[in-house]
Amino acid sequence: MKKVILFVFVIFTFNINYINAQKQSFKRYPIKKLINDFNYLFNKLEEIHPNCYAYISKEEFEKKKQSAFAKIDKPLTQLEFYKIIAPVFCLIGDGHSQMFPFGIIKELDNYLDNGLLFPLKLKFEKNKVIVLNDYDKIKKGSELLSINNYSIDTIKENILQLYNGETKNFKESFLTDVFNSFLWVVYKFDSTYTLKIRNLDNSTKNYIVTGISINNLENLITDTSNTHYTYSEIETKKGKVAYFDLNDFENPDKFSVFAKETFLKIKNDSIQSLIIDLRHNPGGNSEIGHILLNYINNKPIYAQASKMDVKLSKEGKRELKKIMKGSIPFWAKLFPIKMLLPYDADNNIVTIKMNEETPENNDLRFKGNVYVLIDIYSYSSAIAFSRTVKDYKIGVLVGQETGGYASGYGPATTIKLPHTKLEVNISFMHHYRPSGIDDLRGVIPDYIIQEDSNVSDLDKVLYFTINLINEKN
Repeated sequence: MKKVILFVFVIFTFNINYINAQKQSFKRYPIKKLINDFNYLFNKLEEIHPNCYAYISKEEFEKKKQSAFAKIDKPLTQLEFYKIIAPVFCLIGDGHSQMFPFGIIKELDNYLDNGLLFPLKLKFEKNKVIVLNDYDKIKKGSELLSINNYSIDTIKENILQLYNGETKNFKESFLTDVFNSFLWVVYKFDSTYTLKIRNLDNSTKNYIVTGISINNLENLITDTSNTHYTYSEIETKKGKVAYFDLNDFENPDKFSVFAKETFLKIKNDSIQSLIIDLRHNPGGNSEIGHILLNYINNKPIYAQASKMDVKLSKEGKRELKKIMKGSIPFWAKLFPIKMLLPYDADNNIVTIKMNEETPENNDLRFKGNVYVLIDIYSYSSAIAFSRTVKDYKIGVLVGQETGGYASGYGPATTIKLPHTKLEVNISFMHHYRPSGIDDLRGVIPDYIIQEDSNVSDLDKVLYFTINLINEKN
């Protein structure tokens, strides 16, 4: 009898705790507080961003903003509020300015901890959505046409409204990693999914599949290796080619050691061709670009940008001081920033003009031919490095135009909305490529190689580059 009573007590306690957790996850905020957060967000956007109307007219933006404001007519959860404001915020088209819901929206976190997520990894390219993993009876390489009777094109467009980016290519590039979570954010599909698939034999068939847990999804999608950069040597008919694969621009101190050891090996092996692979590189710390440039260039160059405009909001001043820390003399700190730099009073913007500098002496500097591989997934610091290579003709670029613009906005500072506590990244700087051109284009390769919208083990960009090296040698 005692065991039965104990069991009932445990179940009752569990249910109470679960209900309380659900109540917390679905907390609704009063209209007054939502309006306060709404106004706070868009006021801060104008205060911090150097030009939030660079890619959309102020009139169109205001119209969309007022339409969203009208939807705040009742108490809303974090998630409901996020789905109203994010599509408007993302109209500014700046990939560094983002509103990420993960770890912030409790309702979403509760689902990720307990729900069964969409179980396929997808590749979005050339108006097709390709399945990248075998699952149940669905084969890798098949084409996804619809989910729960919604066309994949409709689903894709609705999800992309919640993500900022300069180009559609860039915005689509993020979908592979977050599609499974954002599918629930937009549609709240859970557990069971009815899929329309075009199979490898070109036949079309419907499948009903069960979702998977977040842990299994992370094993499916996330590269569990912590390798930021690797080096190898590729054997060709004309000799060895050095190959750098940079997955990101993280940990400059570690990279500095890695680069010194690697370029010593390249020198000792008398290698004459170097490939630097920046495909699928989201960026990180631009110091890695400076380190790498010192190993492949001996000409006077800008430090990856010709100038930078900084909006002097409270947040912008704070971030600028971090950037300039240690680079200005003590006496200069006694004066306001706007007295030390060219200042546009109308827009409250200071301009930092960069000087071309000659790289320091380097006995390990590579003197052969340099090839840089880029694609639509190359972003931020990876763009800064590749645009410098392009503008100064330091090497040959192969692949696809970068998803972000060669001159654009970023980095960003983070604000938190007072009541809903949603976190928002807002760019405070506009940076210009070394050439000074801002033409709303990414870094364009010297050789454009488009990959097919299928699953292939053949790396066409790398294969083309190696053939190019063999032809020139």
